Amino acid sequence: MVTMEKALFNRLTFSGLYDDGENFWVTMFRFNALFKINKKSFKAEYKGSFPNESATIPCLYIDVAFYDGKLYFAPHQAKEIAGYDIESGVFFKISVPSLKKTNESARFISLFQYDRYIFFARENGVILRYSPKDGGLQYFDCLGEDKDIRFGAVCTNENVLVLASNNTKSVLIFNMDSCESDLNYIAYERGEFSGICFDGNNYWLSPLREGNVIKWNGIDKNCETFSDYPKDFAVANGKQSFFSAHYVSGFVWLFPQNANMALKINVCDGTFSVAEEFQQKLDCAGDTIFLINYLFATVSGNIIYAFVEKTNEFVSLDTKNGEVIEKTILFDFRQEVSMKPLITKAIAEIFEKTCFVTESTISKEYSVGLSSYIDFICCDRCLIQNPKRNVHEIVGGKIYEYVKNLVITKKR
Repeated sequence: MVTMEKALFNRLTFSGLYDDGENFWVTMFRFNALFKINKKSFKAEYKGSFPNESATIPCLYIDVAFYDGKLYFAPHQAKEIAGYDIESGVFFKISVPSLKKTNESARFISLFQYDRYIFFARENGVILRYSPKDGGLQYFDCLGEDKDIRFGAVCTNENVLVLASNNTKSVLIFNMDSCESDLNYIAYERGEFSGICFDGNNYWLSPLREGNVIKWNGIDKNCETFSDYPKDFAVANGKQSFFSAHYVSGFVWLFPQNANMALKINVCDGTFSVAEEFQQKLDCAGDTIFLINYLFATVSGNIIYAFVEKTNEFVSLDTKNGEVIEKTILFDFRQEVSMKPLITKAIAEIFEKTCFVTESTISKEYSVGLSSYIDFICCDRCLIQNPKRNVHEIVGGKIYEYVKNLVITKKR
């Protein structure tokens, strides 16, 4: 059983990253937090948690952009767009009236800074343009009547956003200057894409599950398929093959989610090869924490940053000089006093959702360290937050009933 501390707090798992040259600003995948990580020492500094959001819902924010001294965050499972003023250290929120927690079609998939605006792309083909100067927020519905189309990946090409559908053969092109859009259908027998990137001439789309990689020209609309995968390449039946696709230094890099290989494709001849720089972590038989492979990948200049969920490790590759850096970024949350309210809230949420007793745990998702639990039960705040249901009494009662029944059974 993975402890809550190890799964959530001790090791930092990214869902979004911004590189300011000296530091990484990263959002967490498994809990509500923003960290600043020094690029030389890899020392992590907790900067706070997003206000009025869950402590434990995964992937609250999925991407990060920077403009005029502030960071902006695209909500995936969060209730509002968020921002952070780097100089003052203050979080702020941008309300989106149509964004509802229960409406998956309202989720955002990415955001981009262009000109004086922040553009947010949503799964349902709606693009939001936010003006940091005056707070103006404009909506552009790019699908019209095609409401069944969903998008899961996006890339940029100068002044356009290009979205790839994860349930159809569709590609949406949105001009960030004119705010006009063009919906395209790829002339290929199978659809559903997991990633998209631009090599300067063509777009490359990775399959969501099994299938070919597509090279598509956005001008003449011609496409070409590539399927010469390396020997022994495999995808778990019915599961998502690749997490994302990125173009850097003459190659399209494919990061596997449930496929067994990290790959790169030479854009000149379309040949596949194993991306050895990212493959060795997938072959690891050591301290495996979770089941899927890559959870996160992004590009900054010539450098690829990626996160391996299987081993909870951060990997970076400088594609110019071949330098690879691999780090398990640990964080001793017990030494960070400011994190105690977040940890208390996380324990309360876990108990509220899955409160029952077995021989080894009081939560079916995680066990909780004794020191964290003592902090939790000694904190009056958690009782005030949930006056209708005293979690401590429920847990205590279940422990009593479990032990009583165990004793009676043994006596029989």
